[in-house]
Amino acid sequence: MVEGMAIPFVGRRFTPEAFRLHLRQAHLASPGWNPVGVTLHHTANPSLSMRPAGFTQAHLQNLRHYYENTLGWSGAPHLFVDDREDGIIVFQRLDRRGVHAVEFNSRFLGIEVLGDYDREDPRSGRGLACWHNAAQAAEALLDRIGTNRWNFHRDDKSTRKTCPGRLVSKSWVEGLILEARRPEPTPRTSPGWRIKIMSGQMGGEEWPGPVILEGGRNLVRRKDVAAVFGWPAILGLTVVQVDSSGAGWVSLADAARGRARIAVDAEARSVVLTKGHAKPLS
Repeated sequence: MVEGMAIPFVGRRFTPEAFRLHLRQAHLASPGWNPVGVTLHHTANPSLSMRPAGFTQAHLQNLRHYYENTLGWSGAPHLFVDDREDGIIVFQRLDRRGVHAVEFNSRFLGIEVLGDYDREDPRSGRGLACWHNAAQAAEALLDRIGTNRWNFHRDDKSTRKTCPGRLVSKSWVEGLILEARRPEPTPRTSPGWRIKIMSGQMGGEEWPGPVILEGGRNLVRRKDVAAVFGWPAILGLTVVQVDSSGAGWVSLADAARGRARIAVDAEARSVVLTKGHAKPLS
């Protein structure tokens, strides 16, 4: 057994949308590390059949132990991906150099996709779900870095591996990444939204206004809402949380799962903007 340095382990799961939100605040660079792209891998072992429910926390800890203590590594692939709805796993810190491909370690973020794609089908069932999540993760990282540079582990001239599998082609993955790209922001000529914002200065009236999803964001700050309506940023807003029928969401997370178009967090109070009339919580 080799005693390695501790890997900057994270082990946190995200849906594709939540991962994009995470990247808005996450740091990707640090002294000596400034990624320029993404490298895609398959795990091979374990295969899909070996992980029928995807990665558990115990599996992730086992991988951490393997990299740290068996291989003696101080880094690992940055992401692991499986077929769950929240199938994007930040395995180690994104702002630290990882270990995943000899020629690419110093410049590329590593993504490990669950499955053995020398033998298992990437284009249907669980394999396709894994690769959809991988494409979402890769595209989000490329967008955050501001590049289109991505490669396969087998592009590393120092390896003879087929990774990410003989059944995975670049043209197919490129199509998945293009498909994962977010649509353009809603043009400002589109219909606006209505929101009931309770305020002493505004008298609790309902104010219509064009709340636009800038860059596809679905979380904004109170001052952003104030700016939409032309109010001073310092205006004391008290907002209520509603859905399209006027009923209250249980939580902001539930609102996101319900694919609400936009959500505002204002000092522990939340609101979901919807078409039509927004009613206060009962």
